[in-house]
Amino acid sequence: MKDNVLISVSGSHIYENYTEDLMEMLTPGNYYVKDGTYTISYSEAESDSSNSYTTTLTIDPNRRITIIREGEVPSHMVFEQGQKHILYYDTEFGAVTIGVSANRVNADLTENGGDIEIDYSIEIDHAVASDNILKLNVRKTKPYNLS
Repeated sequence: MKDNVLISVSGSHIYENYTEDLMEMLTPGNYYVKDGTYTISYSEAESDSSNSYTTTLTIDPNRRITIIREGEVPSHMVFEQGQKHILYYDTEFGAVTIGVSANRVNADLTENGGDIEIDYSIEIDHAVASDNILKLNVRKTKPYNLS
């Protein structure tokens, strides 16, 4: 059964020239657990355009985290601590190969929600383009009665 949840998402990106880009948002979403695998999904819209995305995170029993983002520029990222995954992106400028190295992956989840933190690096052409931290907090919302 899917539960309605409130999801807090925060991220930081430190680029090669040491500039930092911060992002925070609070959004409703869905959360469920099946056979030891946790799934979190939520929708978001870009503030500077009409593009909208649906993001789905899957955390398997081995703490491997997969993030699939569907929308105008879809993405599929896999995070396993100490592992590097090669991803292919189709952009408006052509295809790009990106390496994603997970330095630390922490998922502390229960059937009631919990926390995720991923510390990872993105490489383009075998050079680190950014160091990143993604944090999510998931908590169930209480049902309310409008009567």
